[in-house]
Amino acid sequence: MMILVVEDDPAIGDVIQIYLHQLGLQYHLCVNGVDALNFIQQHPPDLILLDIGLPQMNGWRLLDHMHSMNINPPVIILTAYGDVETQRLARERGIEIFLKKPVSLTELQTAIQHMLSLH
Repeated sequence: MMILVVEDDPAIGDVIQIYLHQLGLQYHLCVNGVDALNFIQQHPPDLILLDIGLPQMNGWRLLDHMHSMNINPPVIILTAYGDVETQRLARERGIEIFLKKPVSLTELQTAIQHMLSLH
């Protein structure tokens, strides 16, 4: 089971990595959309934890590129943008779980377990 974490904030990325390690889950961290797309093409993950406000290629563009290549792993969006438009864009792309930062680790664990149990 491989979880790809796409997060450009080093503090948030570190906390998520430590937590995934404590849960015994394998993970890889990418800090921008371009690196994430390259990683996904080489190593399709079982789940993606995706920030939207990324450098080089934002999360929406990354999702669009993935869909155009027929790469559709489950995605949990983690973002500071909790407005109605962001939620609409997530639903349009088939995103089932949308978590607004700061997210509690318990909430994150519940979301991860839910998504992994479905897929």
